Amino acid sequence: MRVPHYLTRSPSGAYTFRLLVPRHLRDTLGRKVIKRTLYTTDLLTAQTNALSLYSQCRRLFEGRRMGKTLEELLASAQRAKGTDWALERDPLGNITKMQADGPDDHKRFMEALEAVGRLSTSSAPPVAPAPPTVAKVLTLGQAKDLWLTAIEPTTLPKTLTIKRSAITQFTAYAGAGTKLPEIARPDLAGFFQHLRNGNISTPTIVNKSSYLKHFFEWCSASGYYPEGTSPTVGQVSYGTREKRQRKKLGFKPFTVEQVQHLLDPARFATLPFSSRWAVVIGLYTGARVSEVGQLHLIDVAEVNGVLCINVTDDGEHQRLKSDISRRVVPVHPDLLALGFADYIDAVKAQGSKRVFPNAKDGVKNGAGNWITKAFGRYLQEQTVGWDKGKRGFHSLRKTFIQEMQGAGVASEMRAQIVGHELDDEHHGTYSRDFTPSEKLAGVKSKGFKSAGMKAVAYGLKMQPLRALFKAQ
Repeated sequence: MRVPHYLTRSPSGAYTFRLLVPRHLRDTLGRKVIKRTLYTTDLLTAQTNALSLYSQCRRLFEGRRMGKTLEELLASAQRAKGTDWALERDPLGNITKMQADGPDDHKRFMEALEAVGRLSTSSAPPVAPAPPTVAKVLTLGQAKDLWLTAIEPTTLPKTLTIKRSAITQFTAYAGAGTKLPEIARPDLAGFFQHLRNGNISTPTIVNKSSYLKHFFEWCSASGYYPEGTSPTVGQVSYGTREKRQRKKLGFKPFTVEQVQHLLDPARFATLPFSSRWAVVIGLYTGARVSEVGQLHLIDVAEVNGVLCINVTDDGEHQRLKSDISRRVVPVHPDLLALGFADYIDAVKAQGSKRVFPNAKDGVKNGAGNWITKAFGRYLQEQTVGWDKGKRGFHSLRKTFIQEMQGAGVASEMRAQIVGHELDDEHHGTYSRDFTPSEKLAGVKSKGFKSAGMKAVAYGLKMQPLRALFKAQ
């Protein structure tokens, strides 16, 4: 509840009434302000007593004009402390009913009620909010252990290690015995500054902030932390210079000429067979390496007559970055020309359930780790003399997105193909999903026009390449 501005509150919690003395009486009374301790820490009681005091002070000021001495005036004010009205209030503290002794007393009350809010310009410090309620009070250490146990079954081993590191660091900083509901934004601000003082980079701090945000959201949903905004929100962000540097140091896309160099049949033949398929799937779908590595054969199927790859987390050990990552991606004509459908049939005939039979479940660094390593070694061999830059499997994703953009694929369609989320509410709320045939061939209507993903072409030597993709 907000403290009215005619009251002040001491560190001990006791309230004091404060009233400015009219200018023509200041010299006579020898003061500009009258202050009276109300001997209460209850705000509603203090408000009621303040109304009574104002009424008596008004009489005091009028009495001075009638010739009373200063001692008599102060004595009148002191005696006024016992004056009171019977008041009824609503749950918000607003006065809804009062009882006075006759019309004159009621008049004094109304004058006091109007005046106490305008005769003083001093603001009192706000009342400390009541401590938020939670279903159960835990210490930070207890909440940490429960959270890690809760997320372990659905979190990749590598990600779990990173999340455990973040919450363990914060617990060490804030104290394992600290009551969880008492942790507030200043505690998180101090922790992030502590990391900066330790020369931890902004990207690392941003990641730790994200994991702690998930921790507090889980605690709120479980009833261990007050509902509302996570105390991590808005604490860490990239500055303009850091954003430029981050973009500069991020994965670089390949140019079309570089793609042709990497997929030159003589060079590409040195890459292991399964890795070749993983690379071209990434190049023609923009899929993340983990999405490619965890594909099941059931995820490759026709949808309305179009062969598609279903990017999903429905299968055992399958994971997605976010809900928006779930999508259906048509198979590009170049993939079909390389024999993708024949490859899928051959793997099915072997009795495998996975697109890549040798891929392992539960790998610490994710289902696509084997692809990352194989393609990384290949790049080291084939990019000697190239300009400096960070390149890897994720470069294939960037390449496909930029090639779609250059080919005239609209942003809404690109986002649905690669599993990105457009920020504006219009697209997120009101746009429909494109059909597989629209994603593949494009859309041309009165109100919307977009090329499809088949417009992406890298100019590869398809016939010699096809020989490298025959089932082994």
